[in-house]
Amino acid sequence: MRVEIIGAQTNFVFHWPLGAEKYGPVIEVTLSHSRYTRPVRLYVAYGFREAFGAMRRRILIFRNEADVLAEFVGVDNWAQDKRVATFLRQDGTKKYLRRGDPFPSRYNSFNIVHSESVITGRYAPRCLAAVVDEADIPTLVALAIAREQGEIANVREASTNYEATVKIDVGQPTANLDHRLAVVQALLDYRSRQQTGGPFTRDENADEFLRQNPFAFLMAASIDRGALAEAVWQIPFLLKEKLGHLDPQLLSQMSEDELEGTLRQLDRQPRFPRQSARTIASLAKLVTDQFNGDAASVWKGREPLDVVQTLQEIWGVGPGIAHMVVRILIDEFGYHPSPGSLQKIDVKPDTHVARVFYRTGLATVRSGKACVEAARQLHPEFPGRLDWPTWEIGRTWCHEHDPDCVTCPLCRVCLRIGT
Repeated sequence: MRVEIIGAQTNFVFHWPLGAEKYGPVIEVTLSHSRYTRPVRLYVAYGFREAFGAMRRRILIFRNEADVLAEFVGVDNWAQDKRVATFLRQDGTKKYLRRGDPFPSRYNSFNIVHSESVITGRYAPRCLAAVVDEADIPTLVALAIAREQGEIANVREASTNYEATVKIDVGQPTANLDHRLAVVQALLDYRSRQQTGGPFTRDENADEFLRQNPFAFLMAASIDRGALAEAVWQIPFLLKEKLGHLDPQLLSQMSEDELEGTLRQLDRQPRFPRQSARTIASLAKLVTDQFNGDAASVWKGREPLDVVQTLQEIWGVGPGIAHMVVRILIDEFGYHPSPGSLQKIDVKPDTHVARVFYRTGLATVRSGKACVEAARQLHPEFPGRLDWPTWEIGRTWCHEHDPDCVTCPLCRVCLRIGT
């Protein structure tokens, strides 16, 4: 599938039956694919709207005002990572697609999560949702087409084998393969100069506890979303101090209400205490029931993809966190799987990683999907190896505004796109 951006307008009014909504910008694209006899013109409209108790990003994909293909809404931490979600429905009905329902294969290549893990608030649906970077226009369009169509064999191909040709912002520098490989080598060189992946928190006692207690480590990683990493990773230590233990069996016997109430009493709190309580309860039950209370058994003697699959059984843990855990286990916990088994362990493409991949020219668009694909292509033996150095550079030097390019470790190889 080829998505070509052919124009944009800064202000647009979409007329719904019950009223008008203002959008801006609206991007006009053409879609070419083998199933269409001629290019199809679509519009991607960006705006804001009150939804689920908050003002949220809203994106429409439509042919015309009578033919809206998909609607997207900003996730709870949209301000940090600029991701949006669309709620999925069962084929041929208006019913939401939930866990346990037959899953349409055309969504296999997208980032599918449970809606509660990314969107909370009044009247928010509880169903499966697809999450995407709002700037990743090809994937937004592919999701819209996937929602519009029924179970079509080539939709999955359409969602993954696309090519985006952007005609807006012409004149941006383009990275060739040699340049991108030089960036990868600079990232690996920076990582090789660090003893470990750096401190987890700003508290030495909390860091020591995380490295000595596998369950504490898995808890911190599982609830790491929507807040400053150093604060989130301190929570297991604070929870142990509050409860007097961090025993997975005892935690599995606590209700989510009890866990949430305890989390809200800590000096450092997760951004979403209710979600974190559910995640902790799910993790404690998994470790207790499947691994006899031994959290290290989640990974010891097991292949990376088996570890990833197990971690994703924890409520609220998606592929990004699961792959990140494997990478940290290798860096910090003496986990040494066979080298060939790391080829499918990806980067966790959060906002810092996506920013660095795009600005250096590693990825042609600023999206999580583009980061994962670039890492797989450029460091195929272990794509996830690029995760930590990119993340660290993103939050230390490559800031969203006023990046410190002069002292950045990638200064000599970065194209500085968009800075």
